Amino acid sequence: MNWDATDEVMGANEFNEEPGEGETYILVPVSMTYHGDGTSEPGFSLMVDYVTEGGNSYSDAGSVTPKSWIDVGTLHDGGTGEWEIGILIPADQAKNGHFAVSPLLNFSAEDVWVKAA
Repeated sequence: MNWDATDEVMGANEFNEEPGEGETYILVPVSMTYHGDGTSEPGFSLMVDYVTEGGNSYSDAGSVTPKSWIDVGTLHDGGTGEWEIGILIPADQAKNGHFAVSPLLNFSAEDVWVKAA
């Protein structure tokens, strides 16, 4: 977990959104193992949000990260992928919240909550 990753994210792609005053990128490491009959595209399989103690939620900024899901490729049954998600947050909100992880396009699934550390 990198709580001050602006330099890394901006260095990964010149077209990433520049943080505003008081904002920073965080890099959230993700590891996913797929089990199923078909295949899974990692970037379209789950969503990770950072939720502060005050209840504000911040999502993937759509940035290209140094270790992007794009480089993982398609996962087949038993396949594992690891990548980082860049989330733009207020710098003073770092390390005080939780991450909510939810599968995309599965509206009956519940979020998994992970304490920020």
